[in-house]
Amino acid sequence: MAIVGLLVVAFALLIILFAAAHGWKLFRHGDVSMLPLLGIAAFLFLIGLIFIIYNLMTLH
Repeated sequence: MAIVGLLVVAFALLIILFAAAHGWKLFRHGDVSMLPLLGIAAFLFLIGLIFIIYNLMTLH
């Protein structure tokens, strides 16, 4: 089950990298359209981390 958390974290990191790289170029010109995408990716990242921690704590 920890694999699911790792996949969510990896997917969120890919989104963050894309949005940060592309969004920085836009942000310098005053466009903030990538900020919602960064927020969604940060939320997915936190969900994945919580899922991983929960699974590691419930190992027997």
